[in-house]
Amino acid sequence: LSRLQERISIERNEELVGRTLEVVSEGPSKKDAHMASMRTRGGKLVHAPGKIPAGVFGEVEIRGAAPHHLVGVLV
Repeated sequence: LSRLQERISIERNEELVGRTLEVVSEGPSKKDAHMASMRTRGGKLVHAPGKIPAGVFGEVEIRGAAPHHLVGVLV
């Protein structure tokens, strides 16, 4: 059942690749200080390169997808 859920999650996240989404920064990623963790309006986690303080709003172009997060670049 968990494999099915992961497959569905990545399929849904892959639909967002190429789109530009509004995000708010949560600050540095817990796993990589050179990446910022952000959330979309829908609550999806997005990682993007850079050091962005928490609370900053911006837009990211989604470049990659994983089951539990998206990868993007600030635009």
